Amino acid sequence: DVLINVGDGDTAHTGGREWEDPAVAATVRGFVYNGGGLIGVGEPAGHQYEGHYLQLAGVLGVEKETGFTLGYDKYNWDEHPGHFILEDCTKPVDFGEGK
Repeated sequence: DVLINVGDGDTAHTGGREWEDPAVAATVRGFVYNGGGLIGVGEPAGHQYEGHYLQLAGVLGVEKETGFTLGYDKYNWDEHPGHFILEDCTKPVDFGEGK
């Protein structure tokens, strides 16, 4: 069995404020824990609540940066130019623009 959550955050398609109900998140987490599949496209379970935007961030393994964690420190400041991922880089690593 597979659940599919597709769409923009805070819409009926992804659940919106219904994620504030602890039973909703617990039911989906339990489903996945017991072997069910979850496919998320767009902003699955997207609703800003209790420090998370993606209410299933722990299940999905990702979170959307919405600007509320900019005070958190990055953990990967050390560059390792000899690492195989950087072997063929001819320019400094570009992490993209900030929010």
